[in-house]
Amino acid sequence: MFIGGWPFQMHKSISHRTALIELHLGTVLLSAAALFPRVFAIPATQIVQMRCAIAAFILLGIALFLRHRFTLHSRRDALWLMVCSALIGLHWVTYYIGIQTGGVALAVVCFYSYPVMTVLLEPLFGETRLRLSDLLAGLAVLTGVLIAANPAAGSAVWLAAALCAFSALCYALRNTLYRRYLREYSPYSLMGWQFLLVALALMPSVAGGVTLAAGHWWLMLVFGVFFTAAPHW
Repeated sequence: MFIGGWPFQMHKSISHRTALIELHLGTVLLSAAALFPRVFAIPATQIVQMRCAIAAFILLGIALFLRHRFTLHSRRDALWLMVCSALIGLHWVTYYIGIQTGGVALAVVCFYSYPVMTVLLEPLFGETRLRLSDLLAGLAVLTGVLIAANPAAGSAVWLAAALCAFSALCYALRNTLYRRYLREYSPYSLMGWQFLLVALALMPSVAGGVTLAAGHWWLMLVFGVFFTAAPHW
């Protein structure tokens, strides 16, 4: 099973009901994460950098505790890991900018077109066959996005919608590549490495300091632990 594109491994010791509860809880936490970029009055790149740094520390710590494999089998797998990390980083940054400029509702509607994008991308990698129903679903989702991005709302709203649609495309492509080339690895270590690579890539954004409100530092910790690491755990 996959939750948000990440492998959700149902072990024999976990009941079907417990697995479904964990699946839905993880989905709720990931969805609620969209509220935080509106709270923090700092650039999206800084939010993503700190979020990823916190989550990477936790997930890699879990992988180390569980003695999961840290190394990759080949250079090709390392390349795909970097590609997936770049895509997930682009997804978060563009998604958060879209939330900050266009609002949570518009951003979520545009972003959650990614399942349809995934269905349309998978045939390109030989995962599935494209069906007429998939094309019709894609057309329906596109219509919904156009309705949400009211043409009378101005160019700022359209820019936010375009950013979130691009974010959805990055997310869908990253999920497809992850599932095809990296699914055999531990999800703890792979997600931890992706978070770490994104955090390192965005280090220049926090090099000059972060002007986060004093009362928001603990909220950033909550964001990184409970709304980033926990649902991926």
